[in-house]
Amino acid sequence: MVNTTSSPEDRQDRLWQVTRYGVAIFSFSPVVGGLGLLWAAIAIWLRHGRSLLASRVTQGLAVVAVLQILSTIFADKPLPSFWGLFNFLPFFFLFPALAKILHTPHRLRRIAQIVLVAAIPVGLIGWGQMLWGWHGHWELTILANIPIEEGGNPPGRMSSIFIYANFLACYLLVPFALGLGLWLESLWQVRASKAGAWWQLTWQTAALTIIAIALFFTHSRNAWGVAGLMVLVFAIYASWYWIVTAIVAAMGVVLGAAFAPAPANTWFRWVVPAYIWQRLNDRLYADRPVELMRTTQWQFAWDMISDRWWLGWGLRSFSRLYEQKMQVWLGHPHNLPLMLAAETGIPAALLFLTVVGWIFARGVLSLTKGMAKQNFYYPGDRLMLFSYLVAFGGCTCFHLLDVPLFDVQINMWGWLSLAGIWGLVAPNGSTNQRA
Repeated sequence: MVNTTSSPEDRQDRLWQVTRYGVAIFSFSPVVGGLGLLWAAIAIWLRHGRSLLASRVTQGLAVVAVLQILSTIFADKPLPSFWGLFNFLPFFFLFPALAKILHTPHRLRRIAQIVLVAAIPVGLIGWGQMLWGWHGHWELTILANIPIEEGGNPPGRMSSIFIYANFLACYLLVPFALGLGLWLESLWQVRASKAGAWWQLTWQTAALTIIAIALFFTHSRNAWGVAGLMVLVFAIYASWYWIVTAIVAAMGVVLGAAFAPAPANTWFRWVVPAYIWQRLNDRLYADRPVELMRTTQWQFAWDMISDRWWLGWGLRSFSRLYEQKMQVWLGHPHNLPLMLAAETGIPAALLFLTVVGWIFARGVLSLTKGMAKQNFYYPGDRLMLFSYLVAFGGCTCFHLLDVPLFDVQINMWGWLSLAGIWGLVAPNGSTNQRA
């Protein structure tokens, strides 16, 4: 099976060490963790700038950055749009360097372990918030800013260290997916009687339990669906078809309780708790204003695209324009592609989605073709790539119905997952040479 010990090269690689510590700290202090990651990225660019710039992926992101800057210059409110650039441009800079560092299955495995461990205190704080009334605001100048709302935000929904429950939900999906991959690998190692595998399996099971319960109490329908799909695809990957059957049947019962017509829904609703099916079909909040419905927001974003399809209205413009017309403030239209097209224009949005989609497709093709790269010798190595694909895919699905990337931790986790994929499958000479 897989050798999980560090290689001498890894122990001597200072940039790799800085990256590990930066990722470990990032959840609770994005400033400190981000400075470490930025330092590593600058060093990588100084060493390998020419090869990074030769990559079509880097060139594509550079063109997207130029289009977003032009959109900002010609926006009707350039200053708010300028601040919106910080949700994208720093990550365009970090991404190629992170992919250069995360170029082996071992490093992806180590990062997955760090991300999973970092999620444990986040989940436990959420438990304390909901069960024992933990609340407060811990602030250490600009180095850390951790708000814990009493009873969650919105009330009754777990938000832990995040300002809103949906942010916590999206954040937890990445460690949940990576944790499932680590757990499955540990299970294989237990079956092979590998030393230490039982300990790995035990703590990973505990971590996944903490995260799964926290995901449930975020009461995010989006997260429930994505997490269920993650478990389903891992079961398919492991050829556990009895679990696949059980998951599909459970999903069918829950969806039947929520959406089946009467009287067919009677039995389903006897089995499924009312809170779950009422949350899914919006019966729990039946008096929701039409301005808060996603269909209304999407139509408004589409109208923005029709008016300015070339360079858009500028980043962060949706909330201002929507409030002017609807008298309701919303931070985004709950769909990332629509938001990008409305705020930065169709060319920038299409190019961005094409670059990201191409990286993801390369990962899927590499996985299905048996991993031609010399780095892959073990089934666990293939599983690591699969785990990162599931993590990024889940994060992407979440952004089709919400846009939590304005939170820097969530944004970082998405780019980190994508960098892990690209670091393994990039063509020779792009990122897979040693950093």
